[in-house]
Amino acid sequence: MDLNIQYDVIVLEADGTVDSFGNGYAYQIKNGFEIHEYQPLVLSLKEYAYRLHELPKKPIVISGGMTEVTSTQSWIIEVKKYFKSLLERNMSSSIEERIPVLGICFGAQLLAECNHEGSVTYLKPPEMGISEITLTKQHPLFSGLEENFLAFSFHYNQINTNQVSILSSNQKNNRSFVQAFEIPNTGCYGVQFHPELTSPAFRNLIKQYQQLLEEDLNVKLEEIEAGLKNRDCDNTVIFKNFMNIHR
Repeated sequence: MDLNIQYDVIVLEADGTVDSFGNGYAYQIKNGFEIHEYQPLVLSLKEYAYRLHELPKKPIVISGGMTEVTSTQSWIIEVKKYFKSLLERNMSSSIEERIPVLGICFGAQLLAECNHEGSVTYLKPPEMGISEITLTKQHPLFSGLEENFLAFSFHYNQINTNQVSILSSNQKNNRSFVQAFEIPNTGCYGVQFHPELTSPAFRNLIKQYQQLLEEDLNVKLEEIEAGLKNRDCDNTVIFKNFMNIHR
């Protein structure tokens, strides 16, 4: 991969699938940036786990993924080392010198866990389908969105921490977990939901992971499908906002 080509933002695909056929999360994130006239460079997080220090100082987005951030796989451990170090560097750097990071789902969990170990735990039942997001405070990351908006969710882990600035939290069925946050003085943000997904992309996603959902997580796909009827979300403005904050 030529790191010298012109681009505006690095998208790290955490799912292991990088292609132009709608597979993996990065393809949809790439589309989200291109809609707002930004040029993204897509790289596999797993493949670059030991080379992240080689990346130039560009904004980073970490995609969703099906590996748990608490996994002891060697590439996960290496990735966490890098982002723990990045958080520390950003915290001690000027705003101009920071490398801003937006974590989505897995990416948000990764940042939360790097910031404070033990922030991520298993979520049962999982949150999958369309979620109602309520902002607890105004923030430029959500400029152009209402205080309450809909977004696609696809996760079976949750973020619980008081070591961040919480921008949105969810309390549902006796569960309480963070939906969006900022790590103060770092230029790093996390959203548990998926701003890149549209209804067709989400349907493709649940079809791609049908066996995992039905056999391992006991999720009923017909219930998810029922919740999608005549509903869609467009939250790609979050990508534009992320870039504008650190322009």
